Amino acid sequence: MNVLLRLKISAMLHFYELDRTMAAYEFTPLLQANQIPPVLDDGEGITPKQRKKASYLIIAAKAFERLVFYSISGILLVYLTNESLLCLSNREAFAVIFLFNAVSNVFCLIAGVISDSFISRYKSIIIGYVIYFIGYLIWGIIMYSHWRDMVDSSSTVIRSDTCKNRDHANVQWESDKDIMMKKLTTLTLFIISIAAAIVRSNLAAFGASQIRIFGSIQTRSFMTMYYWGTNFGSTVVFLGLSFMHKIIKNASALLVGFLIISLFLSFILFVAGNKLYIKRRAESRFVVKDIVKVISNARMVKKNNPQIKEKKLLEYSNMAKGYPGAECTLQEIKNTKNMCQIFKVVLLMIPYWICYSHVNGTLYLLQGLHMDLELREHHLQQKLTCYNRWQLRHSPFFHNQSASINDYFPTRSGPTVAVLPVAIGTGIIVIILPFVHNFYRCLTKCCVIVYTYRRLVCGMLLAFLSLLAAGILETVRIDHICAYCTTYKRSEGTVCGMTSEFGVLYQSFQYLLMGSSEILFIVTGLEYIYMKSPPYMQGLSMGLFWFSSGIGYFIGWALTALFQVTENINSGSLDVYFYFLAFLLGVYTPIFYICCTYFHLGLHRMIIIPLPEDPA
Repeated sequence: MNVLLRLKISAMLHFYELDRTMAAYEFTPLLQANQIPPVLDDGEGITPKQRKKASYLIIAAKAFERLVFYSISGILLVYLTNESLLCLSNREAFAVIFLFNAVSNVFCLIAGVISDSFISRYKSIIIGYVIYFIGYLIWGIIMYSHWRDMVDSSSTVIRSDTCKNRDHANVQWESDKDIMMKKLTTLTLFIISIAAAIVRSNLAAFGASQIRIFGSIQTRSFMTMYYWGTNFGSTVVFLGLSFMHKIIKNASALLVGFLIISLFLSFILFVAGNKLYIKRRAESRFVVKDIVKVISNARMVKKNNPQIKEKKLLEYSNMAKGYPGAECTLQEIKNTKNMCQIFKVVLLMIPYWICYSHVNGTLYLLQGLHMDLELREHHLQQKLTCYNRWQLRHSPFFHNQSASINDYFPTRSGPTVAVLPVAIGTGIIVIILPFVHNFYRCLTKCCVIVYTYRRLVCGMLLAFLSLLAAGILETVRIDHICAYCTTYKRSEGTVCGMTSEFGVLYQSFQYLLMGSSEILFIVTGLEYIYMKSPPYMQGLSMGLFWFSSGIGYFIGWALTALFQVTENINSGSLDVYFYFLAFLLGVYTPIFYICCTYFHLGLHRMIIIPLPEDPA
């Protein structure tokens, strides 16, 4: 068995040598097992050094863009439910958060099709940045007057008494100003989500096209570093937000200015490579028509030739070339088959995205907000008693303090400390990702072939373990809930609330598992989608990838609303919901594995092979 495996690796090493040779002497490498499809290179006069410099600028621009994006989306729950802002309930806030993320992913499909068909990717990205600036300027105007209140240590209860009284009142309490603020905030978040979708659907493909001529190995390395830049930006912003109370103190304008400056730097870094970029023109036609044309022609051939029996519809398209009334080129047929494979793969990814939608800025953050947020000294003056979930529901505190039973308790550190475990999870990606391909090479040398589908399956298993760890932590947390009271100098005097004795850093393990899952699943997905897609449909392909993520967010929102897990956190069954998600992903992972091995999806390819030793 080992002999056969070594022979297989030797054969692929031969293809790798061919890939390097063709990349060095030709502008259109031949298509081999580990190569990307050939593409007409438009970068005449651009040196290899300039191409690499252009790719580095794109990665840096992405890092700053994500830094700006996650500064809002990462703690949007805190913004929406804060007493000095909108005073939304958890259910309303989660609806906004899920829809914000869903729109920013679903619109990627529309943005990708438009950039492929009518506007070049470079111009599309510029338009995305312009919309970004509009959205963040409006956001800065909205939030400027509220930053000081949000960082005030005496104003960190997730919902104030005023908000609760408004919720429980049976009268129309909202003023015209409150209604206008909600509408303006919703509009601003929609604008930002559209801008994020335009940039996301085009920037990765645009960057990879700069170094595509170097072959598949360099292209995969770019996708890896592109995702590294994404997580580097998010790590920086989460670390900053974790210690926001120490960083900005009373400088309420600092965060608003920081967002605008970071976005401006991202834009400058991107346009700085204008003369170095390979700018592929749009097709000036609706690219989806090619797919519709081939499928329609295949149906026509099948209908007019009943004596021919094929298992798959697209097999009939092979006969459509030159068929009267159904002319197709071989390249159109091949591109359509590749796009159909991509479509099947992104559909299979949706269950993973459903579970992933509950991680960043949603249920994981809500769980962290209800843990002990004090990182050093414990300043609470009085601990009344501790309960498990069943005792709590029958306790006097539950009946006397029912309005505040599910708020998180105010601390000096402030609510943004809850994103510190998120920074740890993204930080592990930043640390590991540059070395992950070396790890794959070591595995291959040990006769463990790292196929695309194996990486995807391992990523799903790690996500399953992350959800399981979150469920176990939640079970322990709600069995160690304590009632506290403390006194503030503000007018309300004594404030009572519930919190766990466990610190928020206990969440680090589940975030580390999810970060490792992203390395194996999302990075692999980006590599597969780009290398499989036709050059003039890369925006559409990337859009499909993120579109499946958006569908996952929509379904995730529906599940949280159906099971009502965002309400009654301290006396509810959030842990059962985490177990349900883990069960869903655990059952689906073998199904995904079977689909990858049974159906022809192009996933049986080695993602990386060991570099041959240079001759002495």
